[in-house]
Amino acid sequence: MAIEVKHVSFTYSPKTPNAYEALKDVSTCINDGDYLTIVGQTGSGKSTLVQMLNGLTMPTSGAIFVDEQDTKIWCKKTKTTRLLRKKVGLVFQFPEYQLFEETILKDVAFGLINYGMKKEQAYEKAKEYILKVGLNESYFTKSPFELSGGEKRKVAIAGILALEPEILILDEPTAGLDPKSKEDLLNLITQLHDEGKTIALVTHNMSIVRKYANHVILIEKGKAFFDGTPDEFFVNDEVCKIIEVPEVIEFARKLKVKGIDIDVNKATSVDSLVEQIKLWRAKDE
Repeated sequence: MAIEVKHVSFTYSPKTPNAYEALKDVSTCINDGDYLTIVGQTGSGKSTLVQMLNGLTMPTSGAIFVDEQDTKIWCKKTKTTRLLRKKVGLVFQFPEYQLFEETILKDVAFGLINYGMKKEQAYEKAKEYILKVGLNESYFTKSPFELSGGEKRKVAIAGILALEPEILILDEPTAGLDPKSKEDLLNLITQLHDEGKTIALVTHNMSIVRKYANHVILIEKGKAFFDGTPDEFFVNDEVCKIIEVPEVIEFARKLKVKGIDIDVNKATSVDSLVEQIKLWRAKDE
């Protein structure tokens, strides 16, 4: 088990008139090799949860365990805090806003040098990860501020990947990107998962949940409303009252209510839905 969340609650501005309970008794597990998607409406508590997974924020009550050790213990000392942040890499929403160095190479190498790696070695590793995210050698000496939004996002992610975390947490990684950049980024994340990295990704995009995830958590008003597989998620009537499911799945659900006996989970596209209807008709005949 990679991360265990046990009865976690979190309150912003506690003991003040502005106190706000963002998370309420949330429990879940992120297993090694998971491709987890964390979904929910804006303000539901998703970002608060992921910021706790590498000790950036501590629970008001409850505990989070990474490799069976409480993050409060991990973060007691600077040395172990750094080890935790290397183990669990967090990519913020719009991470490109944190780019600041004069070249991409320096920006990606910054974290490695900060963690004590020699500059020459850090630059070599930075080059490796710049190439890994799909940018070529010509980008090494470019300024981050010359790049497109999608390219900046890749550079920011390369800086986290260069630390070689076992678990990669991404908060709305495709937000604000054009369709091509979104596709490139999702392909990169899938490649990292295929290579053995555990992924936890916050998203509003139900198509990402349907296509990529093996595990999904729905946070609703600070609580873990659903925790299970995508197959269970998209056939759950209560879930579908909260989130906006892909149109093809919603249509398949309506057909099933009307008595057409199809497998909603196999209706991942218009073509697959048509095939489901054909199979139903063949059985009915």
